[in-house]
Amino acid sequence: SPATKISYPVEWRVKLPAGEFNVKPYFSDGEFDASSTTANVYWEGAVKVTGSSEGEGFLKLSGHERLRPGR
Repeated sequence: SPATKISYPVEWRVKLPAGEFNVKPYFSDGEFDASSTTANVYWEGAVKVTGSSEGEGFLKLSGHERLRPGR
């Protein structure tokens, strides 16, 4: 994120016995800074799944602010 310098792993490749799947967000800018109310900064958004099967989903990532450089 340019605003917080937090790096979110929003693109995934998942390999399972049933096949391989790619997960990518529809929009990369899904960061929400709620640190003033809940002390949380997180990323969330709709994702597209492609590969052995196709579909859509919702991804929420939190806890990555602890990995921010300089913390």
